[in-house]
Amino acid sequence: MARIRGATARTGVSDAVRFPTTRLHPANVEKMQRARSARNTSMAALMDDVLARLIFDDEGNLVGVRPDITDQQELPLQTAS
Repeated sequence: MARIRGATARTGVSDAVRFPTTRLHPANVEKMQRARSARNTSMAALMDDVLARLIFDDEGNLVGVRPDITDQQELPLQTAS
């Protein structure tokens, strides 16, 4: 390959496009942290629910998932008046 005059080798830098960093207004930092914490908590609760419904055989292989019974299915049906 021909060497381009004035070009320098970039070592350790990826060719991927770098996205600009986003800075939050100081008043919004706490709100963003609370939202992130709530999202992480809800994801952890969903994972706990899914893991509790998994069915394994005696050898530890996953063989199925118990159906999820929602609150709506458990409530008796009522007619609209």
